[in-house]
Amino acid sequence: MAIDTYERLAKHLDDLPGGFPRTESGVEIRILRRLFTPQDAQLALRLTLIPEEPRVVARRAKIPVEEATQRLVEMDKKGLITGIQKKGKTPKYMALQFVVGIWEAQVNKLSRELIEDFEEYFPSWLKPGLGARSPNCVRFL
Repeated sequence: MAIDTYERLAKHLDDLPGGFPRTESGVEIRILRRLFTPQDAQLALRLTLIPEEPRVVARRAKIPVEEATQRLVEMDKKGLITGIQKKGKTPKYMALQFVVGIWEAQVNKLSRELIEDFEEYFPSWLKPGLGARSPNCVRFL
C-alpha cells in the first residue's frame, strides 16, 4: 500500500530542523489536511530549505513550469511555504518548518478546529529530545 501524501509530508517536515514529531492520535495529520490540499502537499514534498526557482521545483515535481509557478505563488499566499522576491530577479521558493513558520503564517486564517488541533498537538512538539535538534526554538517557549 502506498504511503499517504500527508504521512510523507509529516515525515518531510519532521526531517527539517524544527521537527514535526508524530503523535499516537494522528492530530498532526489532521492539521496538515486542514492546511494543505493534496496537490499542495505533493508539491511541498519537493521543496527544501534552499530557495529555488519554480523551474527547478517543476522539474523535480515533473509538472509544467507554469503550473508549478502558479501553485507556488498560491502556497506562499497561504503561508505554507516561503517565497523570496528580489527586484529584477525570478522569485524563489523554499520549504517552511511547521514552527516557526507554517503555524505562525496562519495567524489571520485560524479556525476553531485548527486551534483545537494545534492545542492537542503542541505538547507533542515540545517533547524532550526535540530541543536537541533545535535548541533555539524550544529554549524560549
